[in-house]
Amino acid sequence: MAFLKKLFGKDSTALRRQAESAMEDGNWGEAKLAWQQVLDASRDAPRDERDAITRKIGECQTELVKKQLDQVRRLRAGGDLEAAAELCRATVELADGLPIKAEVKELSDSLTEDIARAEQPDTGTPTEEDVFLALSGGWSEAQADELYGYGEIFKKAFLGLHEGRVDEARDVFRVILRENPEALYIRVELARALVASRRRETPAKELGEAEAKAEAKAALEEAAGLYREYLEREPEDASDELYAAVQSELAAVLLELGDAKGAEACLVEAAEVTAEQTYGHLNLGRFLRLEKRYDEAIKRLDVAVAKMGVVTPDIRVFRELGYAHRDAGHKDEAIDCFKAVIDHQASLGIYDFDPETAEALAELHLERGEKSEAADLYRHLAQGRNLGGRYRYHLLAGKLLKEIGKKADGVRELHAARALAPDDAARAEIEAALGGKG
Repeated sequence: MAFLKKLFGKDSTALRRQAESAMEDGNWGEAKLAWQQVLDASRDAPRDERDAITRKIGECQTELVKKQLDQVRRLRAGGDLEAAAELCRATVELADGLPIKAEVKELSDSLTEDIARAEQPDTGTPTEEDVFLALSGGWSEAQADELYGYGEIFKKAFLGLHEGRVDEARDVFRVILRENPEALYIRVELARALVASRRRETPAKELGEAEAKAEAKAALEEAAGLYREYLEREPEDASDELYAAVQSELAAVLLELGDAKGAEACLVEAAEVTAEQTYGHLNLGRFLRLEKRYDEAIKRLDVAVAKMGVVTPDIRVFRELGYAHRDAGHKDEAIDCFKAVIDHQASLGIYDFDPETAEALAELHLERGEKSEAADLYRHLAQGRNLGGRYRYHLLAGKLLKEIGKKADGVRELHAARALAPDDAARAEIEAALGGKG
């Protein structure tokens, strides 16, 4: 985008070099932004080239997720379970569309169990039975009748799946299905274990990269087949929520396998069966946006807004609606949506704003020439959780503040950026900005 060239003064080739250098240095936030700019500048490039850039963005996003997972684990180790769970929930969103999301969700489930144990009255540590009953509390009668009927072997495997022992769970579920070929609900549990493990069985030896990719594809294809078998045979009085969940999980698998049309059909089904809830509309709206069908995405997300009410708004809906308006070129509407996210977080006393939302809002302010508003956001982000982005936030804030005549504030931000500069080129850029050339 033009305003980013103005800020950084770099063409696509220079941005690519910057992105590759940032990846080598482990500056994943900076690398992701640079690759995104490369992608923006490569709209007319061949599909293969754009796909390769998109994979680079995914690699960076995965590393950012890993950093947040490390922080989640530190908070957990320090006993701050609520903060760990809150950050982990945010990380689930950050991991959306990435293979690592399964690992994040497992950790989130495990933290939920930790919190449940911590909130137990002083009656001792919860037993496995207590945890199992808590995790299975939402099952329908038919689902419970089947799965409870498999006894201790299923219970231990099911608990193991939620504790990260996915290979063990998958192998046990496979044996149960082999012995009960007409059973229904065990198909869903085996599919979930296959998705989590990305393997059909525990390999006898370490797999090479090509072998691991082929095995992951085969595991996902098997999972898709199991999900479909469940959906085809689900009884009429089954839970709408489980039906929608299975459709959504199948959609994620199909999308990873490259079947966008099939994924869309699943998401439409999920949204229709839970039409009075937000979740299905949100997932379908996100899919439509990523498919560049912006008008359809906006209409679907407007439905999600109408369904969520005003008492406990779902900021994910406003964020996704903001992205859809932004991508459709509706800058004013996008700004309103992103502001709604930040205002809601602030109303709850959460001032460590979601970096992607705040950055998107800052970029839109810059496109409208509102440098003061953008500078305020970058200054705030520089104090937030995206440690890898702090150098860039201080740099951008410093440059903008100087441009609007707040020289003293700008110099302070640039000095903060200099302390975090990753290399000599970055330090030289800051020195130029401090000298009035930035």
